Amino acid sequence: MKLIFLDIDGVLNYEGYERFTRSGTRFIDPVLIKRLKKIIDCTGAKVVLSSTWRKGIYDMREGLADTVDALDAKELLAELGRYGIEIYGVTPMCGLISRAEEIKRYLDSWEGEDIGQFVILDDFPLMYPYDSRLICTD
Repeated sequence: MKLIFLDIDGVLNYEGYERFTRSGTRFIDPVLIKRLKKIIDCTGAKVVLSSTWRKGIYDMREGLADTVDALDAKELLAELGRYGIEIYGVTPMCGLISRAEEIKRYLDSWEGEDIGQFVILDDFPLMYPYDSRLICTD
């Protein structure tokens, strides 16, 4: 199995992009969504959300469907769905540890099909020990 650990802010949107969720959070750009879809189609990779946007998914799982985070996540999932992109999983919420550590914990706890390859799409340049798997956007 191939995975893409996906950040949202700085990857599917950018400073100055003028589309927002109903709550006022900067939303995702269709041009960038299409680029992600092309990567998925070419590789067969599944998407694991590593972005802070995953908080809304955790809220929904806990029955908190009306939080700002949950409402934004619903919009995100619906928009990605319009392009045929499904979120396969989410990394754990581990507080103040690094995103790379959250990815490591996801991988360490994985019990499904072997993960043969993975990449990290993120605008944060430090993903030790996964720097070689990072595609850093600007």
